Amino acid sequence: MTEKLPAPEWLFEQTTVAEVFILLSLSQAAGSVYQITRSIPYDSEGTFRVTYLGVRGALARILARGWVRLAEDQPKSSRGERLYVLTEMGAGQLEYSLRQWRWAVNLGEYRVRRWRQQNEQSDRMEE
Repeated sequence: MTEKLPAPEWLFEQTTVAEVFILLSLSQAAGSVYQITRSIPYDSEGTFRVTYLGVRGALARILARGWVRLAEDQPKSSRGERLYVLTEMGAGQLEYSLRQWRWAVNLGEYRVRRWRQQNEQSDRMEE
């Protein structure tokens, strides 16, 4: 549980939930802002929703970081929107972010389990 995650040299900022879901969406296929906006609730099983403008803002940030790029070699979407693709740097960032989340989930599950065990012991002592 105490393993430290090595930070890649190019990692300057932590990713937001929206950015991670955008990277997840683009890891499957190139997509437009509209397509990404539609895929996020599906990919998150309805637990996370974003607006079109929210995706545009997050895409602008990760485009500036080099995690995605415009897909110049592909035609525009059926709605005439530009398509974005994941870069190698973006794939590395996604992998790193998922490792961080996995570590946080494991730690959280451990602490909740420990908390429940402690509460069960104190409940038994009160009886």
